[in-house]
Amino acid sequence: MKRKTLYTFISIIIWLVLWQIISAVISSPVFLPSPLQTVNALFSLLKTSAYYKSLSYSLFNISIGFFTGLFAGVVLAVAASVNTFLQSVIEVPVKIIRSIPVASFIILALLWVDSAHLSTFIAAITIMPVIYTNTFSGIAHTDSQMKEMAGVFHFSPFKKLVYIYMPYAAPHFLSGVKLSCGFAWKSGIAAEIIGLVRHSIGNNIYKSKIYLETDNLFAWTISLIVLSIIFEKIVLLILNLIFKRTGSINDKAQ
Repeated sequence: MKRKTLYTFISIIIWLVLWQIISAVISSPVFLPSPLQTVNALFSLLKTSAYYKSLSYSLFNISIGFFTGLFAGVVLAVAASVNTFLQSVIEVPVKIIRSIPVASFIILALLWVDSAHLSTFIAAITIMPVIYTNTFSGIAHTDSQMKEMAGVFHFSPFKKLVYIYMPYAAPHFLSGVKLSCGFAWKSGIAAEIIGLVRHSIGNNIYKSKIYLETDNLFAWTISLIVLSIIFEKIVLLILNLIFKRTGSINDKAQ
């Protein structure tokens, strides 16, 4: 672990040096600001209340969209696992949603949804197919002998969920969640940029591009990356704790 951390640190230094060299060669902060110029821009943003307002606004909306998509994906996966016909009905829109480019969805959504709620809707609709597919796959991999045992001992639906299905579905579900966190932020910010959502990270990125404030654009992008990573870590930590407390994560499932 220490070696991996060291390698990561060295890799970051290498890329920062490379960034500085390319920036010096180009010698135009409009096209590529240096790391120092980006850090200065970031510190300038940190001093403004509008910066924190934008972070909070985007975090709130994308979080709501993420958890809505998460819930919808799990419910649809459970429903699809109960009945084969229902699975066929559900998988038609899931496959359509998965194949449509996010940009197309955003433009269509602007006709149906107020721009203030656009990132929430897009984040939810983007991650739902991922959560559905992974959760359904986990349920489908449940040991048939375990299901037979649950029937023999007359397990209640709740006991079947906690002790039979969740240990097999949990690793697949967590893998889907990890993948979905990145999708939610990418699609949500894209929706904010295209929809020109006021007081959002996406709108600030767009304005930085319009006014050729590339150092600010980089600063906002770094802020977005950090916020996305923190969000993912917290969500996975909470879900892992929940699964461990219910005994749903064990050596066999992993």
